[in-house]
Amino acid sequence: MSTSESDHKKVLVRLERKGRGGKKVTIVQGLPMNRKNKILFFKQLKAKLGTGGTVRQDCFEFQGDHCDKLIDDLKKMGLKPRLSGR
Repeated sequence: MSTSESDHKKVLVRLERKGRGGKKVTIVQGLPMNRKNKILFFKQLKAKLGTGGTVRQDCFEFQGDHCDKLIDDLKKMGLKPRLSGR
């Protein structure tokens, strides 16, 4: 994955609470990867964060508030993530 690929697609990181019984969920959306690579990358991130989560359509959902950590990790990969609403 090159930086030119990441420029074409916006990577958004956001925190949600609505409809989840007050529990926080961090959502990452718009990663420029195929499904197989997304699942492998997701497993690595879950282990690094020490949290649970799931892959839904084109989004990663992590249990808890991990926005800052995820943005740092995505920047290290050469992506340009944006924090959406907080």
